[in-house]
Amino acid sequence: MRWVPVPTRFQRAWSSGSWGGTVCWRAVGFADFWGHALVAEGAVDIMIEPILGIWDIAALRPIVEEAGGRISDLTGDGWAEGAPCVTTNGNVHDEVLDLMRAAT
Repeated sequence: MRWVPVPTRFQRAWSSGSWGGTVCWRAVGFADFWGHALVAEGAVDIMIEPILGIWDIAALRPIVEEAGGRISDLTGDGWAEGAPCVTTNGNVHDEVLDLMRAAT
């Protein structure tokens, strides 16, 4: 697996955010489910995807939520086909959404 920077509005949000992050990275070579599965496992706290299809998230939603995480779009209301998807460990979800809204 290789890691490459992805220049998106999410990258700009994190580079100026209060968490001090400077880059947004994306794994190339795995399906969109991988980062969200890592959140459910507890290996990472946040996964943000600019666009997801229903086939990418349908099976993950119950897994992430049963593990105590949250999945939503940028408004915090569920998730809609083709919308950005924010998956967190649940504890930081509202703060992540606030940072994303402030940056867009």
